[in-house]
Amino acid sequence: MTKYTTVFADLLRHFSRSDFDSAVSGYKADFRTRVLSCYDLFKTMIYGQVSGCFSVREIEASMKANRNRLYHAGLKEPVKRSTFCDALGKKQHNIFQSAFHAMAEKAQKMSGTMKKKFKDPLRIIDASIISLCIRRFN
Repeated sequence: MTKYTTVFADLLRHFSRSDFDSAVSGYKADFRTRVLSCYDLFKTMIYGQVSGCFSVREIEASMKANRNRLYHAGLKEPVKRSTFCDALGKKQHNIFQSAFHAMAEKAQKMSGTMKKKFKDPLRIIDASIISLCIRRFN
């Protein structure tokens, strides 16, 4: 029997769940979380990035349109926009920062032990805030 994987599952395969869970438990980020855990939030954000969504509303619409395929992507059900926005506002960024550092160390170890150069450059998704002058950009 042939086993097929999705692009989404292939992306998550390189991601260490144990490193992420240790970061979440270190910051106690899932304390009193009922609906959207940190890992589900992470998967939703990656889904939005892979599907090319530009807004939370577009992520919600894409997840509703692909409701039948979410199981194969590792997501249980479409995330509601209000729940997603609340989770983005309340979750600490340090969790994702420490998960990134763990993945960067893993990539560095892989490249050092294999003595292999990566063909494509390392691409980082940046979510930093840029402050603008209100008078000029109204």
